Amino acid sequence: MKLRAAVAFLARAAIHAALGGFAIGVIELVRMWGAAPTGALALVAVGLSVLGGVAIGVPVCAALGALGWAPPWRRWWAGARTPGPTRVAAIVRALAVLVAVLAFWLAAYAVASWSYGRFQARGAAGVLVATAICGAAIVIVLVTLAIAPALARWSSARRLAQRVTAGIPGAILLAVVGIGGAVAVVVFTHAAAPAYDWRPVYMAGGFAIALGLATAAGAARRLGWKGGAVVGAIAVAVAIGGLAEISASDPARMAVAGRGTSSLAVLHGLWRLTDRDGDGFASAFGGSDCDDGDRRVNPGATEVAGNGEDDNCAGGDLSGDEVTARLGPTPTTHRGAPRRNVVLLTIDALRADHLGSYGYARPTSPTLDAMAARGARFLWASSPSPTTRRAIPALMTGRYASTIAFKGGWPPLMKPGKHVTLGESFKAAGYDTKAILCCTTLFDKASGNVAGIDDVDATAQKLGKGVSHTAPHLAEVASGWITGRDDPRPFFLWMHFLDAHNPYHQPRGEYPKFGGGELDRYDAEIAMVDDHVRRILEALAATGHADDTIVLVTGDHGDEFMEHGNKFHGRSLYSELIRVPLIVTVPGAAPQVIAAPVSLVDVGATLLDLVGLDRPAGQNGQSLAPAILGEGPAPDRTVLAELIADRNITRNLKAALYGTWKLLWDLDANTYELYSLTDDPTDRVNRIDDEPTVAVEMKERLHLAADRELSLLPSD
Repeated sequence: MKLRAAVAFLARAAIHAALGGFAIGVIELVRMWGAAPTGALALVAVGLSVLGGVAIGVPVCAALGALGWAPPWRRWWAGARTPGPTRVAAIVRALAVLVAVLAFWLAAYAVASWSYGRFQARGAAGVLVATAICGAAIVIVLVTLAIAPALARWSSARRLAQRVTAGIPGAILLAVVGIGGAVAVVVFTHAAAPAYDWRPVYMAGGFAIALGLATAAGAARRLGWKGGAVVGAIAVAVAIGGLAEISASDPARMAVAGRGTSSLAVLHGLWRLTDRDGDGFASAFGGSDCDDGDRRVNPGATEVAGNGEDDNCAGGDLSGDEVTARLGPTPTTHRGAPRRNVVLLTIDALRADHLGSYGYARPTSPTLDAMAARGARFLWASSPSPTTRRAIPALMTGRYASTIAFKGGWPPLMKPGKHVTLGESFKAAGYDTKAILCCTTLFDKASGNVAGIDDVDATAQKLGKGVSHTAPHLAEVASGWITGRDDPRPFFLWMHFLDAHNPYHQPRGEYPKFGGGELDRYDAEIAMVDDHVRRILEALAATGHADDTIVLVTGDHGDEFMEHGNKFHGRSLYSELIRVPLIVTVPGAAPQVIAAPVSLVDVGATLLDLVGLDRPAGQNGQSLAPAILGEGPAPDRTVLAELIADRNITRNLKAALYGTWKLLWDLDANTYELYSLTDDPTDRVNRIDDEPTVAVEMKERLHLAADRELSLLPSD
């Protein structure tokens, strides 16, 4: 009898979990429908969600069922079902536990947030954080144990409490508390971590609610055995259909990989289960591993030239001759050029299409637009990776992100002495090197980005939490340094502005106010940074340095505002994330507009070439100086961009830009997207099926460029 009861319980749990999976699958389908509106996507979204719902829901129901037999839970549940003082006491005890959990979470968050801002939570600070959180937990538990029984006794004697917890008033109160609590949690979590993708959490919460409602309503009993069998058969058929379509339909798999939540979690689980060699890539269910029996061979592997292996599934082994050009230093093409001052301005999260000189209608960038009118403007400058932790090291070393030697830990920190940075090159040439930076995270000496820079000013980090923008401080420090210099050496100045990065705040003062939305505030912050760039240029002019200073302005990556279903950055390689402005002014050079795709890895090679310095060995960057000076075209080569999975990035993507085309490759899902840079600069219409000849050529270019540019060198 016990076995029969257990089987019946599990069967009911499976029906409830399937119903919850159906509900979440429909929500998933609505979210993804615009990406690939086909029957295949419908089957995949619902089928995988049902499969995941059953896989998770049945064990959850079993665990809760076992918990239901625990004496404390049974006593509490019996009390909650008994109207009057007993129910009030049970509710108060439950609320006390909930408040204790919330208080602990808030205390932990406050301690961690304070310590991170104060110490960057390293070393001894990490121990301090752990100790403080443990102490807070002990205090909260003791206080809860002390006051909960007394509070329950007091509340249970109140007639008002008994009335509002019975019948319809009780149901209304429960709904108000539940909805209010959910709204409060959503608001707080978004304020605490605005860049975090909360959709998986919400989807998991939604599934829990759907499962709970189905269970509470006794859906399986109401359906009966025949109805339950029908639901089970439909669930099995939809799940099998979803598994078949995810393997066969590239558009559906691409939609799930790019925008999925519940279906993506199931797909990742399937890939992990079928990854026979444990290299993180599978060949089943549409996976891209070309040899699932050798963990050294997969699409994410680095190609080793001349070893006889197709290490990265690109179609063949790379010849050692293909990497010869990167083995030694590259001589400058402007030997004897004047050793001008160099100012490098990087603006975090600045996308090109939000500047007037790149066609934006709002007046966000009068200073940068004026620079573009008198200097060189690159129409298609690409970030090597849409996160600061990858893009800035790539810019400073002239290497693509996946070829940089990082130490373990978080965030990624470059290994000392492995690569020559831009600061080290200028210092070795006798320059006075200076950095004025927004913050220390990702920019301190441990990061490796400031190697070779003698004077690093990160005082903006100490302005305090009440300061939303650091650009005014950076501009003030820079202007003072420029006007106060008495060093006869030429200088290299690097400044990094953080202000256009999320969360977005309307700047105080006489700056444009475009509206109250996130995109409006983002544009207002761009306008504010632009104004402080003006202050720096005015300081150069006031000291007579405008005529002997090269100024280069760019962004490390862009930000997206749901153009492709996401917000902020680090989740795709669409144009809103990797297309950044690149504006260069050189004294005496005529204005230029360069349409050929280039990369931020070219910045270092370009600046060194403009002042007659050789480029260090091992770099991917190429000099854009001839194009800037009107001496010739930009380099004719394929430009790469990468999204590299790490702690909070789940995707592995590569992009290739060449001529007027852009190809995206999802390494996990093994899907491709093709976009026209001229006809479709915002990556809206995938032309992969419409342009088969171009698609074949771009695939060849992407794989060959990945082999050449991302291969290991002897020094690596």
